Amino acid sequence: MNLRTVQNTNSSKWKKIIIAAILLAVVVFFVRFWISKKDVSTEADKKSAISDKNENNVNNQRVAEGINIRVSSPSVNEIVVSPMKISGEAKGWYFESSFIVKLLDDKGTVLAQGWAKSKGDGSKDAYMPFEAELEFDPKDSKNGNLVFEKSNPSGKPENAGSFSFAVLFEK
Repeated sequence: MNLRTVQNTNSSKWKKIIIAAILLAVVVFFVRFWISKKDVSTEADKKSAISDKNENNVNNQRVAEGINIRVSSPSVNEIVVSPMKISGEAKGWYFESSFIVKLLDDKGTVLAQGWAKSKGDGSKDAYMPFEAELEFDPKDSKNGNLVFEKSNPSGKPENAGSFSFAVLFEK
C-alpha cells in the first residue's frame, strides 16, 4: 500500500465524517425547532394568547375569549382611543373583585395600567361582568397589546394567568 492510497483512504474517511456531522447537525436543528415550537404553543395556550380562532361571535358581537375570560370591548385589532373603555366577563380571575389590565405599546412598554372591577360579587364559580377604563398616550406606536392579568394573591405559578390581544391606535 503506497502513500497515495493511504491519503485517499484517510481523505475518504474524513469526507464521510464531515457529511455525517453535517447531517447530525441538521437533524438536531430540526428536532430542537420542533420541540421549541411545541413549547411555545403550549405556553401560549397556558397564557391564553389570542388568535383568530379565539375570537367568537356572541349575540352578534365579536368577543375575544381566553380561559375563563371573555372581552366584549374592545375587540381584537380594534382601533382604540383614550380613554379606552374595557368590558367583558370573567370567572375566577378576581381577588377582592378586581384584576389588573395593562395596555402595552408595540415595544412592550406599559402605556397604561388599571383595575378591571367586577360588577358583581366576583364569585369563582360563575362568570361575572367587569369594566375598566384606561387613559393613555400611544406616542409614535401604531399598535399595542391589551393584557389582562389574573389576580394571584398567593404568588403561586399554578394560580397565575394572563390573556392578551392586539389593538390598534388611532393616528
